[in-house]
Formats: sequence, C-alpha cells, structure tokens
Amino acid sequence: EGERTLTASAQRALRALAAREDEARVMEARLQRLEHELEVSREQQVHDLVKEALGRVARALAEAPTSSTPPSSTSYASFGEDEGEGVGVTSGDKRLQSMKEGKWERKVLSGDTETARFST
Repeated sequence: EGERTLTASAQRALRALAAREDEARVMEARLQRLEHELEVSREQQVHDLVKEALGRVARALAEAPTSSTPPSSTSYASFGEDEGEGVGVTSGDKRLQSMKEGKWERKVLSGDTETARFST
C-alpha cells in the first residue's frame, strides 16, 4: 500500500511539473511576441523620426527664396549608400519633388549605437 501511495504522489508531482512546463511555454511565447512588438515599434519610431525630419527639410526648402537662375535638372540629396536614394529636389524653386518608395532597415552597430538606412 505504501508503494501505491508513493506512485500516486509521484504521478501528482509529474502532472504538476507538466502543468508548470506548459505555463512556462505560454510565458515564453508571450515574451517572444512582446519582444517582436517592441522591435517593430522601434523600427516604426525610427521611420517616423526620419519622415518628420524630411518633412521639415521639405517645408524649409519650400519656404526658401527662389534662385534667380534655376537649373533645369533635379538633384538628389543622398542619405544612403547607393545613388538614387534620397529626396529629389529641383534646385531652382527648392521644392520637394519626390521620394522613392523603399524600406527602412535598422542596424545595431555596437551597444546603444544604431543606424537607420532607407533602401529602394
């Protein structure tokens, strides 16, 4: 009879352990989801900050006095590694003309140092 009691006690302990393992898996999944949401939020924040800064540049260019001899070409203010990335500005009237569609990438360089890159 003592053996049956020990076996029943061991089975209860195993069930309790299995329940704890299930709870741990659920908590781990929640943690992974929250980490992913935080990463997405940070990327969106970087994107929004750069977009806001570009908007300020565009407004400043639109408010700047026009040149007396406007050039006929559009130049790009580059902020990426490849040509063609950036903001197209007609130098004559200093107005924002276009911004290519693309994707923002965030990279951690070291410690808290990060960089954002806009790629087409």
